[in-house]
Amino acid sequence: RRGKDGGGVVGGFFPKLFCSMGEAIEDLENIMDDFWENRTFSVIMNVLEKVCKRKRIAIFLHKRQLLKMSRRNQLMVPDSFKMWLWRVACSGERVTRTFCEGARCTFLDIVVRDEIVVVNLNPDSEGVFYVVNLLPGLESLYGLTQIDEEKGNCNKHCDDECSSEGVMVDALGVKHYLELWNTVIQNNQERWDDCATKDSEKRGKKKAALEIAAKCLSGLIRCSLDPTFHSGQKYTQRSLDELIITLLQTVERQLSSEPIVNYEQTTEHKVRDWIHNTAEGIMLAISQFSTGLKGSADEDDISGCFPVALAIQTIPTTHPRTQAVIPFAVALKACTAEYALRRCLHNVSNDQFNTLLKQQHESWSVSLTDVKWRSLALAEIGMAHVDANVTIYLQDGPRFHAVFKIASSCAELGKSCFATQNHTQQQQRPTTIYGEDADRIVTAMHSLENHCLSTRKNVKSVIVQPHLRRVKEYLTWLSVYYRHCKLDAKGKSKGAGEKLQKTLTSFLGDGTVKVNTG
Repeated sequence: RRGKDGGGVVGGFFPKLFCSMGEAIEDLENIMDDFWENRTFSVIMNVLEKVCKRKRIAIFLHKRQLLKMSRRNQLMVPDSFKMWLWRVACSGERVTRTFCEGARCTFLDIVVRDEIVVVNLNPDSEGVFYVVNLLPGLESLYGLTQIDEEKGNCNKHCDDECSSEGVMVDALGVKHYLELWNTVIQNNQERWDDCATKDSEKRGKKKAALEIAAKCLSGLIRCSLDPTFHSGQKYTQRSLDELIITLLQTVERQLSSEPIVNYEQTTEHKVRDWIHNTAEGIMLAISQFSTGLKGSADEDDISGCFPVALAIQTIPTTHPRTQAVIPFAVALKACTAEYALRRCLHNVSNDQFNTLLKQQHESWSVSLTDVKWRSLALAEIGMAHVDANVTIYLQDGPRFHAVFKIASSCAELGKSCFATQNHTQQQQRPTTIYGEDADRIVTAMHSLENHCLSTRKNVKSVIVQPHLRRVKEYLTWLSVYYRHCKLDAKGKSKGAGEKLQKTLTSFLGDGTVKVNTG
C-alpha cells in the first residue's frame, strides 16, 4: 500500500509497499543508479544489473543466489537495498509469490549475517527496524488499528485502502512482516541484554525497553482478533505466535538472571509486577470493542465479552515449532485470564471476586499463588457463578458464552501446568501428571463436571438464540471432557494404586498352555 505522501516511507516511519512487480524493479534500478559509482558495492551492483536486464530478479532472489555469492566473496550490501528487500517481502501477492518469498529469504540471510540493530528507545526515531515501529507499521501498512492509551479508543490513521472491518487484504504480506520482525528480534536479544547493567542511565533504558515490549505484546494480541488470523490463511496465526513467544523470551532474559523453567520463578517481585502490568495493558487493548457489525454473529455483544474470550484463547503458551511449554507465557496467560474473568462476570466487584478466591483457598487448602491451582480456582469460580445465576446469564448470551470460554481456558491451563511441573521435576517419565495432587484434581474436575451438567439443564429454547445453542453444545462437550479427566485422575490417586504393564510371561503364568483334548 502506497503512502499518502508518495515518498519512500509512510508517515516518516515505514517503507511503502509496492503495488506491482514492475514498480519494485523500477525502484531497484533507481537504487543501482545511486550506487553505481561506489566501488564498495560494485560487485553486487554488477550482479543486480545483469539479472535485471535478463528479467530474472525474482528467480535470482528465490534461489538465494546472494547468499551463495557471499560465501565465496565478502559482499557489501547498501542499506537502501536491505530496505528494498523488506518492502518487496511485505508487499505479498501484489508482487507475485515467487518474488516476495525470494526477497524474504534474501533479507533474512542478510539479517543473520549483519545483525541489524533493532533496539532503540526513542519513539521519535525514523528507523524502520526499531521495535517502537512494530505496531505502527501493522497499522499504517495493513490497516490493523491500535488503541490510543490516552483517549482509550481505536486509532484511525490508516489510509482509504484499509478495510473498515479490519480485515487484512494480503495475508502473505502480513505473514512475512511478522516473520521478519521475529528473526530481527531473535538476532538482537544480546543487544537488549546490554541494558541490564548497574548504571543508573542503563537501568532507565532497561525499564523503557520492558515497557516497549509490554506495549508490543498488548498490540499483537489485539491484532490476533482480526479475522485473518483465524481463517487459516498462509499460517498467519503461527507467525504471530512465534513473534509473541520471541518477545516473551526476550523479556524473560532481562527480568531473570536464570531461565524461567518452573512456575515458582514467576512469583518473583520483578517478574510478577511486569506480568500484572502487561496483563492490564492487554485488557485495555482488547476491552475497547463495541458491538459487532449489523448482521454479524456478535452484533448483540453489548458488553464486548467476545473479544476478551477470544484473546485469552489465542495467547500462546507453547513454542509453535518445538511445542515446548514456556512457563513465563503460561503465567502471563493465567494472569490475563483472571483479569478477563473479573471483567466478564456479571455484577461482581473486585472485592467480591477476592472473597470468592479466599473461599476457594480455604476449601481446597492449597496455595493460590501457585499458577496451576489459581487457574483451576478461576475456572471453578467462573462456572459456579454462572450456575448460581443462570437466569441472569440467559438474558445475555454473549456474556454467557464468553465466561464459559474463559473458565474452560483457565481449567485447561491449570491442568497443563501439572504435566509441565512433573516432567521437569522427575527425570524418569511420570506415571501420572498429577502426582500427589490426584485426589484434589478428582474433586476439582468433579465439581466442574457438575457445574456444566447443572447449567446445561437450564439452557432451553436454543433454536432462535444461536449463542445459547453454542453454549449448550459446548457444555455437553465440557461435561464429558471433565468426566474423563476425573476418571483419569481417580485411577491414579492414592487409593487406586499404580497400574503396571504386565509381561506376556506373567500373563501366561508358568508358560504352559493347557489343551482340552476331551
